[in-house]
Amino acid sequence: MARVGFMIDTLAPGAGTENQLILLLSRLEAHGHACHLAFLETHPRFPEAGVTVPVYEAGVGKLASFRGAAGMVGTARWMRRSRLDVLVTFFRDAGLFGTVAARLAGLPVVAARRNLGYWQSPREIRLLRTLRPWIHAYVANSEAARDHTAEIEGVDPVRIAVIPNAVDGSRFHPATAAERRALRNAYGFPLEAPLVLCVANLRPVKGHDTLLRAFTRVPKDAHLLLAGDGPEEGALRADCAKLGLDGRVHFLGRVPDPAPFMRLADMGVLASRSESLPNALVEMASVGLPLVATRAGGNEEVLAGGQAGVLVEVDDAVLLGDRIAAFLANETERRDLADKARRHAASVYDQDRVVRMWAEALTVWSRRGVPDAGAGIRSEV
Repeated sequence: MARVGFMIDTLAPGAGTENQLILLLSRLEAHGHACHLAFLETHPRFPEAGVTVPVYEAGVGKLASFRGAAGMVGTARWMRRSRLDVLVTFFRDAGLFGTVAARLAGLPVVAARRNLGYWQSPREIRLLRTLRPWIHAYVANSEAARDHTAEIEGVDPVRIAVIPNAVDGSRFHPATAAERRALRNAYGFPLEAPLVLCVANLRPVKGHDTLLRAFTRVPKDAHLLLAGDGPEEGALRADCAKLGLDGRVHFLGRVPDPAPFMRLADMGVLASRSESLPNALVEMASVGLPLVATRAGGNEEVLAGGQAGVLVEVDDAVLLGDRIAAFLANETERRDLADKARRHAASVYDQDRVVRMWAEALTVWSRRGVPDAGAGIRSEV
């Protein structure tokens, strides 16, 4: 059994990475691992996560401060006191902070990589490269994230394991016709209108501006549901007015549980400019929605290179709109690709399979020395 520490900036249910970590904390004990959780600061909604493992708060704000340096020393003491065998870090600040603290504690570090670096400045990349010798191994949630980490951070790909995100099949499953009608009635959507769903935070990287332009090419009886909130909402609402989409685009805001909206929709779409592995796309595939997405990072993996959905180039509003319209007009194609997407998601992203991969990998990582003992880790441990 390994004693595993997980460190993240802060933790609350709702976002993709946070939900994945909550899943691991709840399931790894059954595989013989004792989990501990650490974060830099407590989130007000942390109690909603239902975490039952021991928790440590570093209580630091800015990392480059006396408080940050003192926090690293205190966190190193916590690691030794908890007798951890390995530390897994998520996100930028926790990754930087945790790597140094674990170095002080003599503890191997596994760094999670779950994006394609759209937030990374040249200075941050230099810092990541500087810390590379102190990192035991890396775990990416997609082949795209693995390739990006190897290229940008200069990591030998053999040191990067690929363990995908997990989907909970008990929550994300196809709806019966009766369930679909009931959900549409409950949320006030027309029973027969084509409903296209996008689940993504309203940020520039998610490409909602392109999606709105694309939707002007979709028949006027179709409606677009946008599940998510973010800083772009005002600009996107203004775009709707300019494009004549008022009344056809519905801003749902932050949706704690997107599963009901997935089960009432006719198809899913994601217009991202950059993705590592989008949970929403995996979840919509599991629900059995036919999918159209951009060729952005892990989107291609979720749609099996176009075998389980339609892929279009990033920012091509014309093709995106035409493919959505064609999809809505062709029920046979929708059903065929939706079935392929659902079967692909069940085989690759099943939560039992993913948790088992983590458990096996952590057993390996906890028994290796530091700092360069990640050699030999393969994409499926």
